[in-house]
Amino acid sequence: MTEEAKKKSGTRFALFGCGGCLVLMFGFMIIGALTTASMDDPSNVHRAATAPVAVAEVPAAPAVPIPASEQAFCDAVQVARTAYKDAMRAKANELKLSKIRTSRAKALVSAAANRKAEGWVGKVKTLATTGEGHAVLVIELPCDVRVGTWNNALSDIGDNTLVPQSSPLFDAIASFDKGSTIGFSGRFSSESKNGFKEQSLTEYGSMTDPVFVFRFTGIRSVP
Repeated sequence: MTEEAKKKSGTRFALFGCGGCLVLMFGFMIIGALTTASMDDPSNVHRAATAPVAVAEVPAAPAVPIPASEQAFCDAVQVARTAYKDAMRAKANELKLSKIRTSRAKALVSAAANRKAEGWVGKVKTLATTGEGHAVLVIELPCDVRVGTWNNALSDIGDNTLVPQSSPLFDAIASFDKGSTIGFSGRFSSESKNGFKEQSLTEYGSMTDPVFVFRFTGIRSVP
């Protein structure tokens, strides 16, 4: 090969080499632009994500606050309920069981002074009528304790808890449904054995799942 031919061949190789570099550089520029565009597109970023996104839990709304007297009433029932069940499991004699009942009676009377409940809060557990059409209302307190009217006229003699249709309270009661949270006021019926009259037929029922006889004087909705 002549010297001139070698020079031409070398020139071609040099040009090819530079051209190859330019092609590679141009290719890298395109890839970089595409990558940037992909990252700028939110949908692409979403598709690229592999780890799950943590979602903060929304705290539950606080419960409706209850009056101090209602809390004290609930505490008295719950403490006695636990003590009574523990004593039953330990096969305590009747004297020990009776003493737990007496202690609860004193605590209940202390919690609801003058047998009154003012502005207490609970959920409607029973909403019904008697054969005479009187309203039957039972409220469940937050501590799983119930207070309410009798469910028949015979048992109600002397307590007068049933609400006649002629009373404005009847219409107020009728505006609620079972499960509604309401505020209420009224009075308990007194009794020496339980402090307040209770509807259970046995001591065990009275101590573990009580329903206290209650005469309503007012009810209201609770937000």
